Amino acid sequence: MEWDSSSSSDEELGDESDDTERCVVRQPTYSEDLQLIADQFATTPFDEVSCFHQSQRFLSTLLFQTIKPLFQDVLRDYEESQVVLVDGDSLLLEMICMEKIDWSHGGQFLHLTYLVESFLAKLQACGAMLNVVAFTATKSIWSSSPSSLLARNAIVTHLKYNTSVPVYDFFQDWWDPKWKEFVVREKPVFMLMSSGDVGPPWMEECATGMSKLDELGGWKECCNMLLNSLLVTCLSLEVDCVFIGDLQTEVNRIVGNRVRYTYQENQARAKVGPVLHLGCKYLFGIFESPSLLSEAHHQSPARLIDAAIGKSVLEGGGWRLICAAVAVACCLTEKSHNDCEMDVLRLFLIHILLLERLAVDVRPQILPANEDAILAELAHARALKNLLPQLQIFFCQALESVQSRLCRFTIHRDEDAINSLPSCAGVSDLMDGRLLYNVIYHVARKADPEHHATAICFWPSNFTEIWTAVQSLVTETPVPAASLIVTSVPLPVCVCKWSSQTSPDVDDVLDGSAALLEVDSPLIDDAARELHDSLPHTREFQTRGKTFPSSEFEERFHWHSKSPIGDGLLGYDKTEEMKKDRSELKQQQKYTKFIHDYAVSLEGKIHTEPIVVKRTSSDRVEVAAKGKKTKKLQHGTKSGVKPKAVKKSQIIIEQNKKRKRGQRLTRETERLENIQEHVGATLDGINELYQFIATCTFSEQRLEARKLVLEICRYEWERSENSLWGAHLFSVVHDVVQEHRDDVIASTSLKSRLLKALRSMGFTQNACLLEQQLAAGSQPTSSSRVLTSQASSDKDGIGNSVAAKKDERLPSVRSCARFQLEHMGHLMKLERPLDADPRVTTFIPDQWQRDLMDCIDCDQSVLVSAPTSSGKTFVSYYCIRKVLERSDDDLVVYVSPTKALVNQVTATIYGRFGHKICPPGRTVCGVFTRDWRTNVDTCQVLVTVPQMFEILLISPSRQAWASRLKYVILDEIHCIGARGQEDDGSGEVWERILLLIRCPFLALSATIGNPQTFRTWLDTVVDMKTRQDGGPKNNVQLVVYSERSSQLDKYVYKPVAGLAEECFVPLHPCAVLSMQQLKSVGFARDFVMSAREILSLYDAMYEAAQKTGNLVCIDRLKSLSPDRVFDPRLIIKRRELKNYEKMIKIELEQWARLGMSAEVDGVLSSPWIGSVTHMALDSVKGDSWIDIVDDIPQLLRHLQDIDKLPVIVFCFDRNGCEYIVELVTEFLEEEEAKKRLATLGVRSQLERFEKKVEKGKKRLERERKREEKMKSTRKRSEEDIQEDSQKAGIVEFDEFDPRRCLELGCTFVNRSRVLSSQECRTLRSKSLRKSQQWVLRGLQRGIGCHHSGMNSKDKRVVERLFRQRTIQVVAATGTLALGIHMPCRTVVFAGDSPWLDELQYRQMSGRAGRRGFDSIGNVIFHGVTRRKISHLLTSDVPHLKANLTMSFTNVLRLIVYLNLSEDKELARRQTAMILNRSMMCAEKPEMQFVVQHFLLLAMDYLQREGLIDRSGSPVGLAGLITHLFYTDPANFALLSCFRQGVFHRILARHGVRRSAQSKLPVRVLEEMMLVVSHLFSRLFVHPFMKKKHDASGRRTGSAIVLPSLPPPIADAFATYNAGLYSAVDTYLRVARTNLVDTHCKLPLSHFDIIPTRSEAETGIEMALKETAFKPQYLVNCFTILSAQSVTLDDAMDLFQYLKKCIPVLQVEETDQRGRPRFFNVFAYDFYKHGAVRNLEQWSGLQSSDIFHRLKDMSLVLKAIRRVLEELGPADDAVVRAFQVLSDTFTANFNKAYHIRKY
Repeated sequence: MEWDSSSSSDEELGDESDDTERCVVRQPTYSEDLQLIADQFATTPFDEVSCFHQSQRFLSTLLFQTIKPLFQDVLRDYEESQVVLVDGDSLLLEMICMEKIDWSHGGQFLHLTYLVESFLAKLQACGAMLNVVAFTATKSIWSSSPSSLLARNAIVTHLKYNTSVPVYDFFQDWWDPKWKEFVVREKPVFMLMSSGDVGPPWMEECATGMSKLDELGGWKECCNMLLNSLLVTCLSLEVDCVFIGDLQTEVNRIVGNRVRYTYQENQARAKVGPVLHLGCKYLFGIFESPSLLSEAHHQSPARLIDAAIGKSVLEGGGWRLICAAVAVACCLTEKSHNDCEMDVLRLFLIHILLLERLAVDVRPQILPANEDAILAELAHARALKNLLPQLQIFFCQALESVQSRLCRFTIHRDEDAINSLPSCAGVSDLMDGRLLYNVIYHVARKADPEHHATAICFWPSNFTEIWTAVQSLVTETPVPAASLIVTSVPLPVCVCKWSSQTSPDVDDVLDGSAALLEVDSPLIDDAARELHDSLPHTREFQTRGKTFPSSEFEERFHWHSKSPIGDGLLGYDKTEEMKKDRSELKQQQKYTKFIHDYAVSLEGKIHTEPIVVKRTSSDRVEVAAKGKKTKKLQHGTKSGVKPKAVKKSQIIIEQNKKRKRGQRLTRETERLENIQEHVGATLDGINELYQFIATCTFSEQRLEARKLVLEICRYEWERSENSLWGAHLFSVVHDVVQEHRDDVIASTSLKSRLLKALRSMGFTQNACLLEQQLAAGSQPTSSSRVLTSQASSDKDGIGNSVAAKKDERLPSVRSCARFQLEHMGHLMKLERPLDADPRVTTFIPDQWQRDLMDCIDCDQSVLVSAPTSSGKTFVSYYCIRKVLERSDDDLVVYVSPTKALVNQVTATIYGRFGHKICPPGRTVCGVFTRDWRTNVDTCQVLVTVPQMFEILLISPSRQAWASRLKYVILDEIHCIGARGQEDDGSGEVWERILLLIRCPFLALSATIGNPQTFRTWLDTVVDMKTRQDGGPKNNVQLVVYSERSSQLDKYVYKPVAGLAEECFVPLHPCAVLSMQQLKSVGFARDFVMSAREILSLYDAMYEAAQKTGNLVCIDRLKSLSPDRVFDPRLIIKRRELKNYEKMIKIELEQWARLGMSAEVDGVLSSPWIGSVTHMALDSVKGDSWIDIVDDIPQLLRHLQDIDKLPVIVFCFDRNGCEYIVELVTEFLEEEEAKKRLATLGVRSQLERFEKKVEKGKKRLERERKREEKMKSTRKRSEEDIQEDSQKAGIVEFDEFDPRRCLELGCTFVNRSRVLSSQECRTLRSKSLRKSQQWVLRGLQRGIGCHHSGMNSKDKRVVERLFRQRTIQVVAATGTLALGIHMPCRTVVFAGDSPWLDELQYRQMSGRAGRRGFDSIGNVIFHGVTRRKISHLLTSDVPHLKANLTMSFTNVLRLIVYLNLSEDKELARRQTAMILNRSMMCAEKPEMQFVVQHFLLLAMDYLQREGLIDRSGSPVGLAGLITHLFYTDPANFALLSCFRQGVFHRILARHGVRRSAQSKLPVRVLEEMMLVVSHLFSRLFVHPFMKKKHDASGRRTGSAIVLPSLPPPIADAFATYNAGLYSAVDTYLRVARTNLVDTHCKLPLSHFDIIPTRSEAETGIEMALKETAFKPQYLVNCFTILSAQSVTLDDAMDLFQYLKKCIPVLQVEETDQRGRPRFFNVFAYDFYKHGAVRNLEQWSGLQSSDIFHRLKDMSLVLKAIRRVLEELGPADDAVVRAFQVLSDTFTANFNKAYHIRKY
């Protein structure tokens, strides 16, 4: 069997796979092409030109066939812990090519600096540790453009000396050995670079005439080749690449396209590496050949720099003025200049002086409208155009001299010399080409008699002195100063004419004609009243025209069904209706049966303990007042006379307690007896006894269980002296002495057995001391020296550990502390209370769990951060029980992130609390998910997902329901950090839930990186709520617990011949550390080592210190010796071990920070850490997926041999999971067939059997294809199917019986948990009746599959069988990571994935070693590179970051909720919370000001669209927008399409009448689906994927780019956008005076751009003020430096991140460089063909991503259909069209993913 994710069957190609495809000539594959190049180069080395062309061929093949960019959050798993590289030339190329910047007049350097700093600052704000790399060789690509070359030097110098970003500019190129060493040392996570296919147009013009460059395709083509070679080289160094041009900035994250490293491609790259190197080297030579920098000049800029530094007038202007003066001096010495050219040189210096004197708002200059005519006639303008390139070349040379000087001082660390040098601040603003040209134009204007110069000095006063200094650099006899000042310029025929600077838009604002619509809403009162009142308003307006029915849409139904949102009135009983509707009753019965079976699989049984509602004293008084007379207490006594009935009731209560305790004791005794009958000398038996001890609440029964453990361990120890049994024996001795000391003293036999056990282990002196203490009756304490270490010649015990490693049998004399660290880490006890808690009867809770229960008893809000399997979920069920016991009306909501977890929690609640007897019309548990709802109104415990809970909280009709809320449980609260479509957009929903609820909450998570910060924000939220409600202050309690209940051992799987243990190489966490990492960030917060790993690290440090002879370190390490630290203890506690681990970590971090590289490197490469581990890690290079999976069967066999099953194999590809199941199943089937044939002695039958099976499969395939061609409607009977399957040798479900595979052991079914015959029959007839064959075959062999695309029944069967340990292997995707209860002993990570980050790793590895099941969990890495393992083990958990909670749709939802709610005061308080207390505003207080403006803009737009009226009440189709809120911004565009009659126009264009009842043409439906795809499936296609698809040599049968909309429909979209832009335009002009621009400071260097003027304003400054650009909007002061006009996009930059919340929907998108962006065709293509395999191959999406996106589209179509069915007439063709679209798409989806109705 073979599986290939890129293959596509003829069936999926449909009509495309005809005979014409046979005529296609086979093209060589990628590997064959590369091998051909390598072979040719090996036999006959290419010359440089041939290498260039072969490099182009290789890169073209690589980009089109192997590069697959993945769009994701590029910084999602890097929290300031790893380096991100930025290619400096790529950054400059991307920024200088942006449409916003003007480079046509010599460069706008300040604007360029701002763009570069802004880009880098956004990355830093998201947690990136940036390093900029500027290769020396790539400087040559700019040599043909002086302005670009100067910009490169300026940016590099500015970043290096004015910012904190490290800049590396000493690498020659990407083949430099130093570069490779740097990458290996720093381990960057990715390189930010340009994707190529970009180039400024002026570079092509400058490069014109370079013959060799033209022959190779031009400057752009050659530059792209260099960038692509950099991409290939970075990938070969295992560094991922991210494209700068595709990055999009969102709140606290950066998303973009990322190219991942793969080992297979690197092998191919290695073959042609020399060819690629020679080709690029040849290209560098061509770029350098005409270099302007290499020309000889009369004066050396370096010499002139030295001379200029001594002149104070130049030094005061910083390096900018010095370099400018040197550039002018070089021009003067180069040749003689005429008067015109001399004036230009003077004006150049004047423009440099003006850069310091002009304010930023004066710098943006409008160029004359007749500039072209002026350039043709004005001599000075022509002279400037000719001289400016030469000036910039000299400027660049001078700047390089400055760089050399600064670098020399920096290397020698001469701080005094550096501080004495001129300032580098001016490098960020070297020159301004537009300003320079305008200065010349103003000089020409000055000569005009109409604009004659006044008496005011026209030039800066210090210009004369500066010009004199420049002349002194050239000649010793300077010209008199009076003749140096430019007094006049000959007037050209065409006088400079500037356009009017008074914008009509600005005039509208000033005269009041532009105003906002008047609206009065409590939302404005609570969030932005002061700002609202300061803006002008009007009452005259006209809403948009409507062609759609204007009836109001009331949201009464669920998203995509006709089911109402709620059940109706509280207490409403649906039993009678369900009796009438038999289908609904049957559906409910099925669901009840499913939940019951699920509960049994989770809990083992259905709990029947009664839940009694505990009435308070006020309740009892109320009950007594209804009919019973209370007796008055007699006065004169201390406590009055108690009624006899009370005494009798107390007696009854005490009797009941005794009776129940006796019953529990009997059950525990019987349970222990049952364990004694079948327990054996195995780890499973010991673990079962430990589990009994942990859950038993009777001391005597725990003692009996420990005695049994003592006997088993002592027997096995004396028989084998295996360290494993010795560890258990030592542990149980301690447990008995600690907990049952009185029993030990009283029982001589028990004391004797304990002492004998210690002596048998070699602890004779310890046994004697214990005997003395027991005889004296004194209990050991931590302060007494209880069991001292046996005599040892080496106090530090280094030799003992070596001996232990050489032989598994332990020596008779050993160190007690080292023995525990090496062998008993998993048995070390957590400090837990010994006394039972009356609130918990099933086990003894830990102290932190008791604290949590205390908080719940006090109705406090709690944030819990505790590892997986620590027991935090138990507290949530305790909270549920408290609510159920409190009242029959109170409500608790359990919010879980996934539907799978909803089903699990529902079943658990049913199993634990389903027996509660509720009043009529009430139920215990209800469910509300996207596709299932039951008992929403009538339940006391509602289990839901966050999106559905938000709907209930913000629904006006649900206020009464929400008032019943007493507690909200938020499981996996770290999902609040999920952002955007990549993480399903639920993060903002979690945040709004926390803001809306008015009751205490319990927030649970295992992965919160910043719990204290998150708690602080929660505190502010709760505090505002209490102030609103007038209640007492109630702070949020934070409980952080970091201890795992089980130890986690990590291994690397390395297949070798031999024993199974040898294939699993232990992985010490420190083996993946580096010196640089320890020095910069140290150990991660949750970096955990086991006891054995701590001991190994100590031994490695001791050995490294001895080798280097560092006596100080040796002395410190001796004080940290385990025997000295733990000497007084009988047994080491977990808390003491953590303290010891902390001490060792601090010591190693101190070594790194002190620069002790020899010692640290010795530690990390020490055999104690694992030299074998290093070899195993280095051998993993990221093998191909097929190679990794092929080893899975053998890996599972090895795990079975060493008793490490059950196991979950995690794979992030659902097709891969299915392939693993099929591969392992076939492996076991073939193994069984061989064993059976070998047993019979008929080996020749094996081949015949295999051929028979293969022929049967082929025959069935032929018959299937023949039946499909005939399109027979006949349904095949089960007998026919079974007969055909038997012919092919395939096992059918009627033969499903896992027991049949146990005979020969070719199975992973647990023999002790095999299903009975009755259970097999039940599974066959019920759950597995319609399962696919590979699922059944896998389950029969003990292996299951689990991913979100599977049939729900199949997944539940897998979960149930795995929980009861029947099947022991499951291949799963990340669906099991979030809390699904499937405990296992081992977790395997099969291969790498971009979605495998440290958060997923912690969630997935938490499945191993669950509490109460295993004391040790195992994590195995197979096919994961060392680099990825290092990141997973050493990175911190990501911090929770804020999300955007504002959008036009959300504002409308708040309006609807506020206006339609009965309790408007409560609704107003809730909406105020959302507007004023978001996490974003807490993190960035300045965002509150932006939110206020956004709210007013949204209110204005909604009123213009006719969705709210002047009073702020929703009208018209507001409900439609809120009904489709999850599709924002497409919901607004869809409403516009309805109003403009877009869909009816489609019908009319194809000749379909509006009320036609005939079948709709296919072309009509496809065109409507095209519109829907443009609205709801807007996913961009990367240009690489488009080129790959276009360059494909065969017909794919599937497109990749979504077709464009027809012009009439595109015009409708343009009309919608025009209306939106009009509203935004009006608001920005009106609010111009209220918006404050705080961006006059560079974002990274933090330089304030403010004028420095010590004298009066000069004439040239006054003239420039007149021609300064005055935008109609307030925009960023740097953005308009290059602008002649300002767009709305520029103005909306002030809204920062909320700019993305404005619902613009462009039909044609462009990137920042103006290139078109294409939409993915996946949804439209799937509707037409229904083929998933083609999408997986060509769409560029992961298979799991395709599934979820197609499912979302299916639900969107259903939602639109329901809306139209309610609004439009039933006979309308548009309504029928969407019904057909919905049915067709859903049918295709169900068929593609084998989904059947429940």
